[in-house]
Amino acid sequence: MKLKFKHNTGLILTGILIFILLNSVNAAEIQVRASIDTANYLIGDWIPLKVEAIHPQNVVFFPPDVGEKAGDLDIVKIENFQPVVSKDQVHHQWNLILAAYDTGKFEIPAIELRCHTAGDTAISAFKTEPLQVYIAGAGGDTLKAPHDIKPPVSAPLEFADFLPFIILIAWVGFLVLAIWWWKKYRKPREKAIEEVKIPRLDPYDYANKRFVELENKKLWERGFVKEYWSELTEIVREYLENAFIFNALEMTTDELFEAGDKLGLFREEGHRELFRQADWVKFAKFIPAAEDCIKAMKTAGLIVRQAKQLTIPLMDTEAVL
Repeated sequence: MKLKFKHNTGLILTGILIFILLNSVNAAEIQVRASIDTANYLIGDWIPLKVEAIHPQNVVFFPPDVGEKAGDLDIVKIENFQPVVSKDQVHHQWNLILAAYDTGKFEIPAIELRCHTAGDTAISAFKTEPLQVYIAGAGGDTLKAPHDIKPPVSAPLEFADFLPFIILIAWVGFLVLAIWWWKKYRKPREKAIEEVKIPRLDPYDYANKRFVELENKKLWERGFVKEYWSELTEIVREYLENAFIFNALEMTTDELFEAGDKLGLFREEGHRELFRQADWVKFAKFIPAAEDCIKAMKTAGLIVRQAKQLTIPLMDTEAVL
């Protein structure tokens, strides 16, 4: 019995050791770093912070989510560059343009980058090293005592000073005269223009029409995968907004799921997976397989059809009220 216990303990320790070694190897394959051209800037200068991530091709990195501030520095904008793909790795680069409006020593805090392995929804986070910058004044002699500002010297008025006002008054007079003449001498129309009434298309029929148009565009077949997934989920959101009268087009994916739960929508996990996968395509540059693109069209149509069944009792209730 003692020998068996020792043998099992050894196997467990060996498994833990292998797991730690594998994780350390994967972590070693991913590098994140931040760099600046110089540590010295003048007040008001833009500070370009280059953030890089080097990782295997099966790892998907998200852009930095930093908000409007990096410590005490303002983030002016974020530039996202096309990743460079080599034989066995991908090189991502983002430029964060920072600005300081005070002098002194500032710290650029660590920038967090999140990623996940393809086919795995678990999110990992990596941080860059913090950096120090020094902001100096724009120069000038600040030791002199303040003095009064000289008042502006007024110049004599000339005809050219009044010319813009004369032209404006002439144009206003011309427009008033033209309107008076048009109202007095215009001829009555022989036939009134009839208002053209365009029948409002049913939201369900309109969604199916857009599905057919999207298929005929063959976007993902021609390489426009992001555009295909964006338009596909937009059709579903637009139908839900028109059918159930809520702001589905402006909601985040989580907000859409929360609203859908109250209405009885998205009853199957594949329905939610459609929107999650669309977010990966739009924001994480995820490239789905061809069968996923075909399946996405079928899932979107099923969501709309099931949602249409839910609108029928809602219409009956309104009629009773």
